[in-house]
Amino acid sequence: MYSAGSVQMSRDKGCVTRSDFHVLGSQRHSNLQSSMNHESSSGLSKEETTKEEIYKAINQLTSLVIGGRFARATKQYQKNPKERIEHCYQLTISEQKEAFGDFNKKNQVQRKVDSLYSLNLLAQLANEVEWD
Repeated sequence: MYSAGSVQMSRDKGCVTRSDFHVLGSQRHSNLQSSMNHESSSGLSKEETTKEEIYKAINQLTSLVIGGRFARATKQYQKNPKERIEHCYQLTISEQKEAFGDFNKKNQVQRKVDSLYSLNLLAQLANEVEWD
């Protein structure tokens, strides 16, 4: 479980967002900071997002959802996250068959299927966007 410590925004000479996260029950603490470079019509700075960055983010999330074994088995699809997710779905269905009778494993696999569905929607959206 995560609790957000603070979020700060500044509009001076570019927008800076800073977030402090602390994992409850742990000594771990993370600082996330991002600078935004391009000025938008609203006066807030905005960073351009590229298709490659979106694909990298989707691949990263997919790897977390499916685990190391399936991530390595689908590495060849990194340039096409939608195809990778569809292949992962097939691997997960075979894993679901193996989980027959194991209630905890069945629930874990179902969460994986649900997450893959969500990632598939994001990958579909990324493919529908007209990138510069």
